[in-house]
Amino acid sequence: MVSAEQDPAARAFAAKVVESYSAELQRFLRRRVYDAQDLGDLVQEVYLRLLRVQNIETVRNPLAYIYGIAGHVASEFNMRQRQGRMVFDSTVVESLTENPESPQFVEGGGFFERQVGDALAQLPANRLAVLLLERREGLCHAEIAARLGLSVHTVKKYSVEALAHVRASLER
Repeated sequence: MVSAEQDPAARAFAAKVVESYSAELQRFLRRRVYDAQDLGDLVQEVYLRLLRVQNIETVRNPLAYIYGIAGHVASEFNMRQRQGRMVFDSTVVESLTENPESPQFVEGGGFFERQVGDALAQLPANRLAVLLLERREGLCHAEIAARLGLSVHTVKKYSVEALAHVRASLER
């Protein structure tokens, strides 16, 4: 049996998707990482994950699919980066416990961002793509529908479902 990395169809699919949507992928990832020097590594990871797609014929919307993969890659990368940078500062901990109304404590010093990131990482690729195009790119439902090859009704549905999922995740 040929592995996905060895499969010529998977290689051609991954190369075509990354080449076709390179600018969008770069822009998408650039907004999600602190250091632009990490972009090359993240694009490569997206490419490697595309190589592992088992049934490329089931991918109907490559842009939405690549946004989904890139969202997961960026989220995982940022999580690893945060874990590597964590430093225990007892004076900060003491001040936060003495003043629980402090904005740092209320927001969790990044806790809210992690919750949102985790909620977004759980979204299916198509819902994530719709939400990101709507919220980050500022596109209207008709523009998103045209870009992703979906109906306006489906875009509205995905947007509502994505927002409901994120809100529900934040309420936990």
